[in-house]
Formats: sequence, structure tokens, C-alpha cells
Amino acid sequence: MSNIKKNLIAFSFLHEPAMLPEFQELYQRNPDIVGWLKVDGTRIDYPIMQNPQDAEYYLNHGFDKEENKNGLPFLDVHSRISDSDILLIHDIT
Repeated sequence: MSNIKKNLIAFSFLHEPAMLPEFQELYQRNPDIVGWLKVDGTRIDYPIMQNPQDAEYYLNHGFDKEENKNGLPFLDVHSRISDSDILLIHDIT
């Protein structure tokens, strides 16, 4: 992993048994949240979502499951949280 990636991207992956206290309220609002993506020095600061029934759900839905043309970053339905997962990010600007 490059030093830039180590320094700029902070992932806070959520697992129910080890839920970080600051994410408990978000998880109660939407249990599809599986992590957080933040890139320091940018406006990138988003939840990472995963919908087990619809792999592309968060292409056009926001955190509260309302339709949103920008969507959110998400993991594929078959992915599991690990260092080697591919995070799917589309144009959310």
C-alpha cells in the first residue's frame, strides 16, 4: 500500500460485535452501513454501504434509503470487509 493511501484514506469498518460508539446511531438508522471512507484534505467523507438484496441499490439511493441520483460508495453484495475488497465509487459529485 502506498504511503499516500495510508496517510489519506481512513477506513473505519463496522462489525456489530465491535461497533465503534460513534457509529451506533448510524447503524440503528440503516444497518446496511459497513464502514466509512474519509480522505483528509478533501470533501470525501462518506458512509460505505452494502445492500444484501440488491448489489446496485446505492448507485441511486442515499443513506436514509431515499432516491438520490448521486448515491453512495458501496461494496458489492458478494464482498466482505477485508484489506483486499474493492470499493465501488461512482460519480457522486
